Amino acid sequence: MMTALRQQAVQLVKQVPEDQVPNIIQYLYSLIGKAGLDRPLENEGTVSPKLKAFWELEKMVKPVPELDYKKELEDARNEKYGRSD
Repeated sequence: MMTALRQQAVQLVKQVPEDQVPNIIQYLYSLIGKAGLDRPLENEGTVSPKLKAFWELEKMVKPVPELDYKKELEDARNEKYGRSD
């Protein structure tokens, strides 16, 4: 049985224009492909050069550590204006 969220996702995918479907597929692979999933479309001649370039860029993505925005702002202010202590 499909959850309501999955049903909503399927309905949205059905509304996507046909020329954008490879992008949707790529995005889904990026969500689940981090586990080393092969990309079956890469070997077919149907993949556009833009999509292949996107895949190459995606391989370079590295996780960024979480930032403490308040500390970053405080450090930047201290650097620019000096400490008031």
